[in-house]
Amino acid sequence: PSAYVGDKFNRHLERLARCGGPTTARDFYGGNLSVPRDVLLGIDGFDERFTQYGNEDVELSLRLGAAAVPIVFEPTAVATQRYDKTFTALAADTVAKGRTAVQLARMHPEVRAQLKLGEWRTQPLVRRVFVSVLLGATRLLPPVRRIVAWVMTVLGNRRRALALRLYPPVLDYFYWCGVREAERDSRRRAT
Repeated sequence: PSAYVGDKFNRHLERLARCGGPTTARDFYGGNLSVPRDVLLGIDGFDERFTQYGNEDVELSLRLGAAAVPIVFEPTAVATQRYDKTFTALAADTVAKGRTAVQLARMHPEVRAQLKLGEWRTQPLVRRVFVSVLLGATRLLPPVRRIVAWVMTVLGNRRRALALRLYPPVLDYFYWCGVREAERDSRRRAT
């Protein structure tokens, strides 16, 4: 998973450099952020309601933008990240990102279209069918999610090229698992 995550992030940074900086809310990453302390404290820092992995930095960027704090991408800045998660851990993070995307969209409905949450209909039909089949199977048999993670781990160890091709749609599946969980939990709280 580390090679996949690293390549994906490097492509993202190259796109930001070409575009001159962030173009959507999803372009903001808190891992290599520099903000004067007084500015960060002035907007109350990171929102502590984000208790799971993901989207706390996007939410912060929205409040920085609302406070007229310029968000600038510096392509020459150096940030190093060590990434050594297993596929199972990456899948769990991706489920959490789906859950926190729902949380973020509730807090800031105006940003929904900029999130992966708002891109379902723009995904290729084959990917939507693939993800929908896995989601349907998971609804019927919840252990499917664990089995998919195990299969991807095995593929990563034995057929790496195939695993790398499958990462995007399989991770989409895990993301949408998180979205569905968050929406289900929200409906339960409402009743």
